[in-house]
Order: sequence, then structure tokens, then C-alpha cells
Amino acid sequence: MFAEAFGSEVLRVLGAAMQDHPIIVASKQPLDHFLARTEHPLPALNASIRLVDPKETVAAEEMVCLQVEIKNIGSMPWIADAQIRGHVRVGVQLLDDGRRLIDRDYARQPIARDVPSGHTLSTDVRFKAPPAPGWYFLKVDLVSEGVSWFEAHGSAPTLHQLHVLHVG
Repeated sequence: MFAEAFGSEVLRVLGAAMQDHPIIVASKQPLDHFLARTEHPLPALNASIRLVDPKETVAAEEMVCLQVEIKNIGSMPWIADAQIRGHVRVGVQLLDDGRRLIDRDYARQPIARDVPSGHTLSTDVRFKAPPAPGWYFLKVDLVSEGVSWFEAHGSAPTLHQLHVLHVG
């Protein structure tokens, strides 16, 4: 009984410490031993993203529709059900003309169905163009909600330059 209680207390203390502090593990095994693992050769979250005939010029605050073709080139299926943590959506980030982030969550679009590894899905992402005229970049990526943007796992987002014109 004491050993079980002690073990639970150690796990509680270590778990709390690991949330805010990195842990380093040392090993006598050569580095290539760890790098040579081939159990999951594909990253779990990885996509090929292609925009189909995107508009290059729009009016300020005009509704924009991006047709996006996405292919799951990762090892994990993409889940569409919004009730499940980690479900996947198409995300658009707004960048300025110097490619600096303006809005990380500019637009999000759910996927219509689960997408197994190797399969492709087309979807439309709708959003308002920025209100201020100028040059912008749209960064299109996928996001596993509550987990991570795919780019953080090595997946390549797609950048699209957008020219917003003054209305009137």
C-alpha cells in the first residue's frame, strides 16, 4: 500500500514538473541508433496543399473563396468530427507584405469527411478580405485542433500573395 501511494505521489510531482521544464535523457547508445528508427517513416501530420485558381486581387472586405485541394501524405488519418480532440480543419493565417504574422486564426474551415493517409479532399474556405488596402500573404495550412498546426510537424504550408484594393 505504501509503495503504491509513494509511486502515485512521485508521478504527480514529476508530471507537474514536466509541464514547465524540459527533461534531458542521456544514453550510451549512438545517435544513429535513434535516428534509424523506421517504425513510422511518415510524419503523423503532413499534407500536400494546392490552391485551385486563387484570386490575386480583391476589394477590401470582399468575400473571398479559396478552393483548396489537400492530400494526406502523413501516417495518421484526418478526423472530421469536431467533437473529437485533434479533428482537422483547413486554416488560413494572414501575413503582411513582409510575411510577418497579422492573424494566426484568420479563417478556419472544417473538412467534410475523414481523410485516410494517401487520400485527397477538395474544400472551399470562405472569409472576408482585409479591410485595409495593400499587399498580403495568405498562409494555408492544416490544423489538428487542440494539438498543433501541421507546419510545426514539418508539413509545408502554401503561401498565396493577395492584393487588396481600396473600395470606392
